Amino acid sequence: MRKEEKEEMANQEPVNHFEYTPRVPIRVVKRLPWTRPSILTKELSPSDTVLDLGCGPQSQLRICSISYSVGVELFEPYLQAAKRLGIHNEYIKADVTKLEFKPASFDVVLALDVLDNLDQKEAYELIAKMKEWAKKKVIITIPNGYIPEGALDDNPFQIHKSGYNTEELEELGFRVFGMGLKLPQWLVKLHEGQRLIGFLLTEVATYPLSLFTWKYPKIAGELVGIHNKRGDN
Repeated sequence: MRKEEKEEMANQEPVNHFEYTPRVPIRVVKRLPWTRPSILTKELSPSDTVLDLGCGPQSQLRICSISYSVGVELFEPYLQAAKRLGIHNEYIKADVTKLEFKPASFDVVLALDVLDNLDQKEAYELIAKMKEWAKKKVIITIPNGYIPEGALDDNPFQIHKSGYNTEELEELGFRVFGMGLKLPQWLVKLHEGQRLIGFLLTEVATYPLSLFTWKYPKIAGELVGIHNKRGDN
């Protein structure tokens, strides 16, 4: 895909059966600080090759200008939706825990809201592999602590199986930042399965608090982990 085509596609609003968030112009979203799009825009360079584990139906990479990307997705409806959008240069249908690549196969390896869908042992093993596959850095996002969640979109791979905190990610070599505010479990459970309500509560209502939780991730709702391979963590 030519760079011009990718930029044009990135500025289009994706439409598929799994869209549940209010539509905001992509040029606006990627300029908002403390969001996944702005983090990726800052951390990725145009020359980067990227492995996007558990890319889902509409990867955040759609807003990024990069040279090459591979999306990995096991859930067939998500995979087909992702292919229709054509965000990645290549797609692989696979269980992320069963993947094998040569060391330093990609500049950057992403796992955005993926690790909590794995058992802790599987997640730790995957993180170790991600570090081997990446030349430059590994970027993850994950809820702060265990957040119960069922099979969204009838996708059994969306079930949350584990949770992680700031200290655990730091021990694994990540610089950790926060987004939003950690909500009490009763409030999280109240909107379980209601994706729009969940988005408004966890992403919109608590967004302004990211001004503080970015530097104090222990009270954040979502954790961002960045592991640099060049020793500047």
